[in-house]
Amino acid sequence: AAVAGVQSIVEEVIVSNSYIELVDWMFDWCLDTDEQKLIEMVLQHVEDDKYRVLPSRTIVSVSLLNMLLNSFDSKIEEKVKVDVGNPKILASLKKFDTAAAVIPDNKSSKKGKGGKKGKKGKARDDEDDIIIQPSLGPTYLSVSEIESELKRLQFFMENEPKEEETLVEVSNLLKKQLDEKYCKALDEEVRKKTLKSSKAQQKADEDTINNLYNTVILCEKGLKVFEDSVRA
Repeated sequence: AAVAGVQSIVEEVIVSNSYIELVDWMFDWCLDTDEQKLIEMVLQHVEDDKYRVLPSRTIVSVSLLNMLLNSFDSKIEEKVKVDVGNPKILASLKKFDTAAAVIPDNKSSKKGKGGKKGKKGKARDDEDDIIIQPSLGPTYLSVSEIESELKRLQFFMENEPKEEETLVEVSNLLKKQLDEKYCKALDEEVRKKTLKSSKAQQKADEDTINNLYNTVILCEKGLKVFEDSVRA
């Protein structure tokens, strides 16, 4: 009955694009080795691509994660406009593009199946924990900066997490995708700027050619007038 009650709560959370922190009392009656089975029972009626389980056993709707990602779009756009003129960042982007061409895409984060907590409530190292690897190219924000931005969102002001690590884990989950969105937006802006510069140069070359052509025509007309006057 307890599991069925939790199932309905979790399913409602996922449908409503939210999250739920699975509190310790849910696991008080089972052994550590059974915690994973309990989580699987709770989520047995939910499609895998609809949720993510964080190491602290917080269950987050994928729709919520997408909403959080999209909330950074305008800020990424503003940062790109500034960074597109920074040679150091552009050099880092070039290195990233070169590396991406030769290094296979290994997922730097993966869906955890629910890490286990120690006595202090912190997620222990576990093979199912979320793993974040260093980014090869320019990075958008650090995990702590992402966390600060999330805290300012209306959603988390109205749905403040009870556990401190919840937002840290969500920030870790978002970091790689935010870095990728930032690099992609920066690359597109560089390409636009290069194309615009190329078109400007092409226009300048065309103007130069037209000027030379007009000069040649004028010279020919001048020579013809001179020849006519000599014959006369």
